[in-house]
Amino acid sequence: MISKAIIYGAGGHARELHFQLQAEGASVLAFIDDFRSGFDLDSTPVLSRDDARIRFPDANWYIAIGNIAGRKTVLKKLRDLGLTVGSFISSRALISPSATICGAAQIFANTVVSSGVRLADNVIVNFGSVISHDVRIGSNSFLAANVTIAGHVDVGDDVWLGAGSVVRNGTSGNPLRIGNRVTVGASACVVGDVVDGYTVIGVPAKKKD
Repeated sequence: MISKAIIYGAGGHARELHFQLQAEGASVLAFIDDFRSGFDLDSTPVLSRDDARIRFPDANWYIAIGNIAGRKTVLKKLRDLGLTVGSFISSRALISPSATICGAAQIFANTVVSSGVRLADNVIVNFGSVISHDVRIGSNSFLAANVTIAGHVDVGDDVWLGAGSVVRNGTSGNPLRIGNRVTVGASACVVGDVVDGYTVIGVPAKKKD
């Protein structure tokens, strides 16, 4: 049961996490903004990190930053400070008992995480996404709303899957592989392996020039 929560971030993703935490019965004490503070957002105060640390020493912290590099940096800082970084799983998500969810992952409402799926640390799965059986998703990756990943797919670290994108299935002996630091455009359809660092768009998805 989540009780006291602080949301690191004050943008759109933070506000979406805010109302979901409240729906789960949490008391959201503050948003954190590194650049401006001292005002209210959705009836919740926006504070600096250090102010929140002093005022709410026993709170759980939730990182709500869409940018992958920024989220990684914040996660390291909070853990170095000894703060408790929480994971979030909406009660409206459908999670297989055989799925593994690690570290500071966040799983939003109306998602499906199926049998044998493994989500590594700091993964975000946004509204309405479906992750089919035997999928592996690496650290810090972000699935935007309504992403669909078919079975036997390995997704690397620091991957961005745009809204409505689709990833075709692999097989148990030859999983489809999306490399590290890949960006998949919104509504793209990935039908084959994607090399590390590529940005792919379109149907079928091809490397962006």
